[in-house]
Amino acid sequence: MEEKINARRAEIEGATGVKRVNEAVAKKIKSFEHNLENTLQKYNEAYAANKKIRDEIDTLRRERNIYENISRKLEEELNQKKKLMEEIVARG
Repeated sequence: MEEKINARRAEIEGATGVKRVNEAVAKKIKSFEHNLENTLQKYNEAYAANKKIRDEIDTLRRERNIYENISRKLEEELNQKKKLMEEIVARG
């Protein structure tokens, strides 16, 4: 009878031990899922900020190209007017 009682105790302790192990694993999984969720949130925030900055950089590049084109056209126009003035002065 004592052997049966001891065997039953071992089974119960084994079941309790398995239950504790399962609970510990479940707790670790929950912790890892929480960490993953936080990391994904930070990643998404950084991605959104980078996208915003990239858009701003693209806008600034377009503006610079427009400015350079206008500047080049104005410089060409100025050079033409200088040549015209030189011709007028030379005829003068």
